Amino acid sequence: MIPISSVLLGVLSALREESKSEFVFIKRFGRRLVCVRTAFTSACRHAKLSAVTPHTLRHTFGSRLVMAGVDLRTVQELGGWKDLKMVMRYSHLAAAHKSEAIEKLASFSDTLFTPAKTLTAVSY
Repeated sequence: MIPISSVLLGVLSALREESKSEFVFIKRFGRRLVCVRTAFTSACRHAKLSAVTPHTLRHTFGSRLVMAGVDLRTVQELGGWKDLKMVMRYSHLAAAHKSEAIEKLASFSDTLFTPAKTLTAVSY
């Protein structure tokens, strides 16, 4: 079990209220959804997404948690990875996230990178 966000809880609650079935996720005519894989494939097709699998979502989940600043041990627990080595394999960082990290470093380096002071000629 993993916790769900308050946003997801709100969406699921709204779906439940609108549903005419006892189930939140249903097929046509209110029948119960049995195969998540088939539903996922169908949703990807309707969204015109190619080469997306549940495994792709796992990569995205791990990456976004890491980029949000979640510690690796927590990411490991939430993603169900056996060890931190697997977390590192699955949690790829976006280029923009890396650039932001470098800018954070620069903000602490204002005394290291100051323009050279103007030197004046001194005659002896």
